[in-house]
Amino acid sequence: MGDFFRKAVKNRTDDYHAILFETRLLGQKAVCISGEEAVKMFYDPEKFKRNGAVPKRIQKTLFGENAIQTLDGKEHLHRKALFLSLMGPDAQQHLA
Repeated sequence: MGDFFRKAVKNRTDDYHAILFETRLLGQKAVCISGEEAVKMFYDPEKFKRNGAVPKRIQKTLFGENAIQTLDGKEHLHRKALFLSLMGPDAQQHLA
């Protein structure tokens, strides 16, 4: 699914000769962005807010309520650090 979505966004941005475009996902208005500068902007906590961005029905079925995708600020950074601590080779070997 992720590869399909990535290719679809790339095709549209190539067709439009733009790094962003507006569309609809699951019936909701959405803006898709692409490229290194877009990624930097997307991850800038001053420009985007996660809390309230994902509909409750999606949280309950896909992510879980209060998942990292729904947190902002210090809460988000703390949870992210916990996840990243599990990504190193030592931690992965311990988990396996």
